[in-house]
Formats: sequence, C-alpha cells, structure tokens
Amino acid sequence: MDERLQLEGIDAGYGGARVLEGVGLEVGVGEVVCLLGANGAGKTTMLLTIAGLLRPSAGRLTWAGQDLLRVPPHRIVEQGIALSPEGRQLFPNLTVLENLQLGSYCRHARPYRQASLGEVYALFPRLHERRDQAAGLLSGGEQQMLAIGRALMARPRLLLLDEPSVGLAPRLVAAVFESIARIASQGIGVLLVEQNAYGALAIAKRGYVLANGRVVTAGLAAQLEAAPEVQAAFIG
Repeated sequence: MDERLQLEGIDAGYGGARVLEGVGLEVGVGEVVCLLGANGAGKTTMLLTIAGLLRPSAGRLTWAGQDLLRVPPHRIVEQGIALSPEGRQLFPNLTVLENLQLGSYCRHARPYRQASLGEVYALFPRLHERRDQAAGLLSGGEQQMLAIGRALMARPRLLLLDEPSVGLAPRLVAAVFESIARIASQGIGVLLVEQNAYGALAIAKRGYVLANGRVVTAGLAAQLEAAPEVQAAFIG
C-alpha cells in the first residue's frame, strides 16, 4: 500500500471567506515536506483541512488511496494522521505523563501505550525527567517536545507539525529540527509548517510555498532555498 497524502484542487476557508484556492501537494511516509509562507498565507488552514477540523468546499484529499473529505477528525487519527497544533495546546494542569497518555487515546494506539511512551522518552529524554511535572510549568522548548510527543503517542504514519520552532531560542530550535529529522528516519512522514524557512529547508526533502492561499512555488528543498522569491521573502 502506498501511504501517501495527496491534495488536489483544495478550496477551503471560514464562513464565506476563502483562504485556500486550488491547492495541491503530496507527502509520503519517511519524508519531510515543508510548507512555507508568510503569516496569513493559509498554512494552518491547510493542516486543519488535512486533519478533518475544517471541511474543504472543493477538491480531493486522499491518504493511502482513501478519500478523507468526509472522514471525521478522530477517524483520520485512527487512519494514521496526527496533528501537533500551533501554540502547542497542552493541558497545563495535567502532568507530562498525563498529556502523553491522552495522545494515545485512539483505539489503535491504546494497546501500544507503554511502547509509545518508551519511544517518546527515547526521542525526548527531558520529558521522562519531567514526567510528573505539570505541563504548564515546563519551559517553552520542553512544551514543544511534549506537543510533538503527544502527537507521536497516536502512532501516526504522517505527522502534521504547525510552527514547532516559534518562540524558541536558537539552540532549542536546532534541537527541535533534529528531532523532526529523527522522526522521519523512523519511516514517519512529516508535513512541516514553518516561518523558519532556513531551518525547515535544511531537513526537508521537498517544499511548497504558499502565498494568498495558492501554491506559488514547489520543488526540492535545495532548489527552493536558492529560488530568488524564497530568498527575498523568507530567508533574506
């Protein structure tokens, strides 16, 4: 089975306002694909559409050949797609361990909860050290590790990451990007939304650039990094 996410001609928005127009992209397992664009370009809208939290008005959205357009969010998680949202959206009064356990609530992940915890702790040893601490007391970098770890507890084949480096110190940004590369090396596909274009392109295989709800440039990461429009708009 070809586990590949494919979007074709996607239109989506909020109320009567259209944010995405005719968008297409694809992501396969084991590869990092970055989605770049200025604020308001439609990047988060794209991830919400893939996760089933926003229903598109037109287009095709498939995963491993299966139509996802009318699949509810919890079923999309069951099919192997998990979202780590912008702003982390942790439960601040629950412990690190409790937040992680909530990530494995879906039916197919529950039997593997202990194995998944071991895998997350191996990726982020700091979370094991802080497992009994309230999530709201973690540093920004630790909270981001927890947000990614919680999504991994669902045992996804495709991980959607929305701005994982935002607000972090440069040293922590490097650590987060390194962890994303390690996740992909384990055979998990990653669709990475980022303002940090340089860091995202350094670990991505391919990328897409959104502007005003449309894909304006796409290609291999090395090609995008050298593209004049990307240099001017996102790297400088």
